[in-house]
Amino acid sequence: MPDLLTIGKAAQESGLSSDTIRYYERMSLLQHPRRSKGGYRLYDDRALERLRLIGRARSIGFSIDEIRLLFARRAGGAECANVRDLLGLKIEELDERIASMSRFRDALAEFRSRCDRALSRNARHCPVLDDRD
Repeated sequence: MPDLLTIGKAAQESGLSSDTIRYYERMSLLQHPRRSKGGYRLYDDRALERLRLIGRARSIGFSIDEIRLLFARRAGGAECANVRDLLGLKIEELDERIASMSRFRDALAEFRSRCDRALSRNARHCPVLDDRD
């Protein structure tokens, strides 16, 4: 019988919290573990490897649904191509967010310039808050 870890030890070994592990079980990313006679969860090496994989996927931005999809595709064989495709989608999402944030930054810079101009003229009203220049 392989070494079995309690949830606390599995959390320590995987770098995840016990609550996170329970959450992944509820989300069906992890099979429900065996239980000790006292009712404690017990995790084997396979579960620990899966927890680490989930943790890595989450750390690079994969959602729970995307991880679920990864696991479903993983059984099919072309694992690296599937990961590459999902990473491509993540890159596209990030590019869109970066473009949006850049537009927002430009708008903020313009508002700050309006404040600078108003302050240099000793304006009585802030042009950002009030359209009266």
